Amino acid sequence: MADLAVVGAGTMGAGIAESAALAGLSAVMVDVQNAALARGQETIEKDLERRVRRGRLSEDQRDEVLGRISAATSLEACAGVQLVIEAIVENLEIKQKVFSDLEGIVPGDAVLATNTSSLSVARIASATEQPERVVGMHFFNPVPAMRLVEVVAGPATDPSSIHKAIEVTEQLGKTAIEVSDTPGFVVNRVARPFYLEALRLVEAGGDPEQVDAAIRGAGFRMGPLQLADLIGMDINLAVSESLYERSYYQPRFRPSPLQRFMVEAGLLGRKTGQGFYKYDGSSSAADEEELAQSATPGGVTVVGDSELARALGTEPNGEGLKILALEDETVLAGSGVEVGARRLTPDSPVVELVGDVDPEIRDRVEATVRAAGLTPAWTPDLPGGAALRTVAALANEAFFTLEERVASASDIDRAMQLGANYPKGPLAWADELGLARILRVLDALREMHGDSYSAAPLLRRRVAFGNN
Repeated sequence: MADLAVVGAGTMGAGIAESAALAGLSAVMVDVQNAALARGQETIEKDLERRVRRGRLSEDQRDEVLGRISAATSLEACAGVQLVIEAIVENLEIKQKVFSDLEGIVPGDAVLATNTSSLSVARIASATEQPERVVGMHFFNPVPAMRLVEVVAGPATDPSSIHKAIEVTEQLGKTAIEVSDTPGFVVNRVARPFYLEALRLVEAGGDPEQVDAAIRGAGFRMGPLQLADLIGMDINLAVSESLYERSYYQPRFRPSPLQRFMVEAGLLGRKTGQGFYKYDGSSSAADEEELAQSATPGGVTVVGDSELARALGTEPNGEGLKILALEDETVLAGSGVEVGARRLTPDSPVVELVGDVDPEIRDRVEATVRAAGLTPAWTPDLPGGAALRTVAALANEAFFTLEERVASASDIDRAMQLGANYPKGPLAWADELGLARILRVLDALREMHGDSYSAAPLLRRRVAFGNN
């Protein structure tokens, strides 16, 4: 008898079964299609082979792991297990049918878990006669490598079911974060601004590579547009639309028209060869950057912020080309200066630049930034630039999530670091940057763009009470 069963042999199902086997548990992988089971088995074997090549597993250990995974085409194979994890297509009716069928097969004290990322655990559980044993276990892709599992309690879920899900999560060597059954849970919800802010910047005229570079300067491993290409724009759009619909069309979750356009045009990212970037080996901004390195700085001075001036090796003497050091919430327009600059923090490696200038001036400004050992990134002339407005929007959504008691503050931050690979938790990051600073940027964006940037009441209260 297996320790657990996984229903679905796709990417997520195979990953869950592999993770269980790597942790020493036996798992039966169930799928109605033999071809799907074969593909799932092949996926597992390829990943284990990579581990052997990298010295993480011996060949004997690989064989032992494979020996702990069995396959079946009937749900009857789940009989006798104490935990079943469903990882099939994100279709409510199909999931409900599976859970209804499972209820008559597995023992009465067995826990039924769904790996859904966008559907309500309560609605899935409504198809059963014992909703108290239905729980969400939202894994992240690639499952064997990602450490987070969001354990989701539906309104009828019994605490013992949550306890069992957390126990198994820990047996798998992963971190369980207990969250309530709300749209997007924690990670998919709080992460929406990461993509939406970048899309809005591109809609405002920003170059995708420059926008990504500016946001990477905050410490993210990948730019949001790079990541959207990797995940697939169709998947990104589906998650965005689901969250927007399930949140009763909150303006801050409104998908970008650019997402829909790219999906309709077949520009889905890596899997189609083109998204925001081309994946045919053609040259990119890296070649342009190499050419720009030959430009010589000269006649450039920074005004308005001596700290930034010192970082760029210039003195605010009022001579030559002037770069205005912008305040967080301000824009360059109407200042009478051709180029503006800002940084997220004094030690940020990227200087964001704004201004519609000719190539000769642009080259001089970039050369000045590079001569200081920093990276230039041109972004649209909007409050907060790219990096700060992104961090501000992430922190704002984290405050909404906290106020709605979806999860604790520490769990929200831990979830975003483990589930989305963020350099810092958004709540801790906001404290570090200053809540008043975050709020000023949000208010400036709201004045320009409307209610999409309404600040979370909890954030506004904390600033009002002096928690700046």
